[in-house]
Amino acid sequence: MNLSAMLSQKMGAVIPRLYQPVDIASLVFFRIAFGLIMFWEVCRYLYLDWIGELYIRPDFHFKYPGFNWVSMLPGEWLYLHFYLLGILSLMIAIGLFYRLATILFFLGFTYLFLIESAFYLNHLYLVCLVSFLIIWIPLHRNYSLDVLLLPKIKSYFLPSYYLWILRFQIGIVYFYGGIAKIEIDWLMGKPMNVWLNDRAYLPIVGPYFKEPLVTIFYSWSGMIFDIFLPFALLFKKFRLTAFFCAVLFHMHNQFFFKIGIFPMLAIAMTSLFFEPSFPRELFHKIKSGKLEKVERNNFTEKNILQFPKNQLIKWFIGIYILWQLLMPLRHWIYPGWVNWNEAGHRFSWRMMLREKTARMTYFVTHPDTGETRHAYPSDYLIYAQVKTLQYKPDMMVQFGKYLRQLVKINSGFDPIVKVAVEVSLNGRAFKPYTNPNLDIGKFTSGNELEKLILPFKKLKTE
Repeated sequence: MNLSAMLSQKMGAVIPRLYQPVDIASLVFFRIAFGLIMFWEVCRYLYLDWIGELYIRPDFHFKYPGFNWVSMLPGEWLYLHFYLLGILSLMIAIGLFYRLATILFFLGFTYLFLIESAFYLNHLYLVCLVSFLIIWIPLHRNYSLDVLLLPKIKSYFLPSYYLWILRFQIGIVYFYGGIAKIEIDWLMGKPMNVWLNDRAYLPIVGPYFKEPLVTIFYSWSGMIFDIFLPFALLFKKFRLTAFFCAVLFHMHNQFFFKIGIFPMLAIAMTSLFFEPSFPRELFHKIKSGKLEKVERNNFTEKNILQFPKNQLIKWFIGIYILWQLLMPLRHWIYPGWVNWNEAGHRFSWRMMLREKTARMTYFVTHPDTGETRHAYPSDYLIYAQVKTLQYKPDMMVQFGKYLRQLVKINSGFDPIVKVAVEVSLNGRAFKPYTNPNLDIGKFTSGNELEKLILPFKKLKTE
């Protein structure tokens, strides 16, 4: 049998399984966990007033390419926006008007994600993707208020495809996060060395963080964990051990690196690799004192939601999967080193791969007199924006255009705006990062970014 025939045979065996019914329990558990995690996140923003500090206080907001049209709501409306997101999160958790709640939550959260690119985090991008996926997955078919209102929608089972698309999504995050770490800086422990040295003040463990072997252990174990975890979770023999390692890994990262809701969200999604009935069986164990296997034949076939097998859905699934597979690889089509020039870094699950420190100055020059003034971003932006601006080329250009407009409005002439940046990457010495002779205030296309960023040059002493 040739390779093509073998692949066709395998796919012919796998695809029907995607339509096989599986217990809805684990998907309901994820719905509740996701809703509560997002409610917690909204509460954090409100309690710490990050809304005022991060969104309302800045006069200028950076945009993602192609999303310049996304504008800020007035302050009082933005607070209301967060309150509504909190309510929608709870509605998702309890399964009340689920379809409407998921659509509005996806739109509302994605709007917040798009209005400020300086605050990009991989887990916020993941929330956008997951909140989009659950619009189409009927997670309200059991253990929800919607079932109390409309008993006819109740279902004990869903087609396994719904479960696998969420497994695929978190598997992509882990796998590409690990593959991205197969590069010289990570394998030598350079970024990890910077982070661990910053935590050397911690009692008991702090002194060990200065040891080179500890740095190498952290780097290599993190890479191996990310690459192999999704595959280990597929095998029942390794699943419990792999999940336990995942919990330890994420709790450790939360304690040492303070990375927001990602650990909780990742653990909730990782739990989907267990048998779909595990929440129901666990509940029975707690209730009866023994583990009871809840068999599918305990329920009637009418309680199984049938999956529509039309071509449109198949095309949608295929395009989404292809996008998730290819998007993280796009940095290979750009010249230069992605950790240096940032081309293709976002939306690629390239997590914790570089630590950059920068020195930046903008120069605003009168085109006729040649008089030049220095402009420091910290005079115009908040710290969180400046921190990201220092190494993001597209943001440098956006801020340059913003300075140009300010000068045109306040001084009445069209200035020349240039930027000089030096960057220290992963503990290296500072190196020139931008071409200081370009007028970035008049850049008109993304292609000009290639001219702005100087190529990375390794010193002989490295």
